[in-house]
Amino acid sequence: MSDIDDHKRQLTFCYANVQQNLTSNKALINGQLKLLEIIENIYHMLTKLELDGHPDYQLRDKHYEIDLQEVQAGFMSTDSQDHQNAQLENGIRI
Repeated sequence: MSDIDDHKRQLTFCYANVQQNLTSNKALINGQLKLLEIIENIYHMLTKLELDGHPDYQLRDKHYEIDLQEVQAGFMSTDSQDHQNAQLENGIRI
């Protein structure tokens, strides 16, 4: 799990260096941090079940590939930008 910790640390440093007006980048980084926390929690639960001797979680060797396509990342960034633009337009109308 040291790889996840290293990646989380790098994302935290990236978050500190992002300018305030780049909310889409901040949203993507926050999303990655949340996903890593969820993956870490799942890993710890499965490890605990295995170490406690749960019969369904003994000697499991499964590998999962997690791929995020560029198209999906593009949609996420445009969705957050659209949301930000809608907020700005609502603020101007008021």
